[in-house]
Amino acid sequence: MADVFLRAMEALGRYEDRGLPFVAFLFRVARNAAIDKSRRTRPDLSVDELVNHPESGQNVEADAMRSIERTALMNAMAKLK
Repeated sequence: MADVFLRAMEALGRYEDRGLPFVAFLFRVARNAAIDKSRRTRPDLSVDELVNHPESGQNVEADAMRSIERTALMNAMAKLK
């Protein structure tokens, strides 16, 4: 949080009064600092990690096979009618 105050002090010279509250300027500085920090600390994931660990926790391959089997079953049942 101290870095936000430091950034605000450094940016103070660039502040222009445009009829907006000064607190809006401070919030913008804090927002930009938070975005910068999240960019620095966000872990990078490889494509392989994303493929091997789907976020939903479901087995995508098994879901695809079930869908194919369901479609084949529905087609076979339609031919029986």
